[in-house]
Amino acid sequence: MFSARTRWLLVTGASLLAFANFLQGRMGLGAALAAAALVVLWGHWRYGSVFAAWQALLKEDRDKARRLLAGTPRPTFLARRHRAYFHWVQGLLLAHDRETGAAREHLEQALQGPLRSTSNEALLRAQLAELEIGAGRWSAAESHLRAAHGLRARPAVATIIDELVKELRERRSGGQE
Repeated sequence: MFSARTRWLLVTGASLLAFANFLQGRMGLGAALAAAALVVLWGHWRYGSVFAAWQALLKEDRDKARRLLAGTPRPTFLARRHRAYFHWVQGLLLAHDRETGAAREHLEQALQGPLRSTSNEALLRAQLAELEIGAGRWSAAESHLRAAHGLRARPAVATIIDELVKELRERRSGGQE
């Protein structure tokens, strides 16, 4: 959960210390430091700062979430779960900026990866439904809400889904298609 800058500082520091230890003949310590640098470097590519960005977004610190996501070198190299959350955070940031088309694409991509829980999947589907309701795409919203309703979700998420179902009915009956 380190930022990209912190990871690079750790990799550089461990590499320099490893090199110094190799020069002084302390092969064991040098190898351990080199291995530590490689593990941090591998983690940077496989995990990025996605969950730190997720935590920032939960605290409504969108600027920090954007900075942390920007430090992810190649989202395609992320582990599947981290890639899913990368797209989820990116989608929510884009939705906040009212870039609904791009937001929808990222949220749909997030559905492709494994999420931590069925409650998270239900919440993601509810967020997609909210975008679809805003765009007047009733059948797409209904599809997401039906799928979300069928998942085991925490009570707070179930309440959000029920509110969106109610909003969809009200908008539909009001002729706002």
